[in-house]
Amino acid sequence: MTTSSCDRDPTARPQYGSKSTDQQSCCESCDDQQPTSLAHAEQIIREKNEQIQALALQLLEAEQRERRRLAQVLHDHLQQLLVAARMQTDLLLTDELTPPAERYASLIHNLVGEAIETARSLTCELYPPVLHQKGLCAAIEWLAQHVYQQHGLDVQLRLCKKAVPPGEARQAFLFSALQELLLNVVKHSGSRQAVIRMQCRTPNAIITVRDFGRGFRPQ
Repeated sequence: MTTSSCDRDPTARPQYGSKSTDQQSCCESCDDQQPTSLAHAEQIIREKNEQIQALALQLLEAEQRERRRLAQVLHDHLQQLLVAARMQTDLLLTDELTPPAERYASLIHNLVGEAIETARSLTCELYPPVLHQKGLCAAIEWLAQHVYQQHGLDVQLRLCKKAVPPGEARQAFLFSALQELLLNVVKHSGSRQAVIRMQCRTPNAIITVRDFGRGFRPQ
């Protein structure tokens, strides 16, 4: 009978601190793949961000189209009906009426006039024609006058025309944001004065609204 011998020393202990050749090759392969995997992940993140920005712009454009459509409906239909109603009350007031009838006709005439002014103001707030016709700077100038007439807030402008971003949708978004900021000044600050500053810091446009109100204490 023949016996076989084992080359491994049964008394030898495994060397946990050392790596086999296969393990070293695997680790080196993983190390080589890490930069590639990181670059691929960064590329995916950039593509997702671009997709989100494109979707946000599409949503903004859809919102502005709807606001413009509503403003057009108010201008072309509702305001025209109200103007026609006021013309009828004008004719009515030229007739010989009893004192009570004349008083009621005058009241109706005044109410219709207020409705016309409200419809005009709402039309401009939804989508001011000057924004489409002359651009963001002219629209901001109109907004400053409008806020002063409606709320008595004196708005000073510091506008750099070079900072105006391209595209009507982006300009409409900035205009809507300024509307909301000035409304917050009117409602919450107690200030009678505000400053709008638009600066160009390539490749960005920076718009700030400053008021001189009472502020608040963070909790």
